Amino acid sequence: RPRLSKGPALTSFSEDLKARGYQPTTRLIAAEEVAAETHVAIELGIPPGARVLRVERLRLADGSPMCHEEVFLPASRFPGLLGEDLTHSLYAVLDAKYGVRLRRAQQRIRAMNVDARLAELLGVEPNSAALLVTRISTDEAGRIVERGQSICRGDLYDFSFVVTRPTG
Repeated sequence: RPRLSKGPALTSFSEDLKARGYQPTTRLIAAEEVAAETHVAIELGIPPGARVLRVERLRLADGSPMCHEEVFLPASRFPGLLGEDLTHSLYAVLDAKYGVRLRRAQQRIRAMNVDARLAELLGVEPNSAALLVTRISTDEAGRIVERGQSICRGDLYDFSFVVTRPTG
């Protein structure tokens, strides 16, 4: 099975897999416009109840499920996005159609166990270990673009980054 070690660069799932010689594919589970729940609105910097686009996808490498992804974007900023092909890189669509390039993301990673629904989607046993990655991404102008959450298989995914000790 493919393994993916994610480094500190802000790259898309598709870019990561292609760079390692894997074929990325995506199964679109849901793409809809909804009212932003309070926590999503706060993280996007919009009023609670404002319209957001919710995109839920299963990401695969060489046909193997790797992670479940749910992304929220302000609907007013991306009209027509739900009509686009969302089975490829979302970042590429944002760049090509809207001229939006993500430049920075604040990510939080924590361990979790998957429930029965996620286990079935990811092809693992219920209660299997996973990594929950939440991120708030901003564009070149520093504006918040997305609030994303990825649930990555614990047996196929890891994160690698360099930490330094402060001087002084």
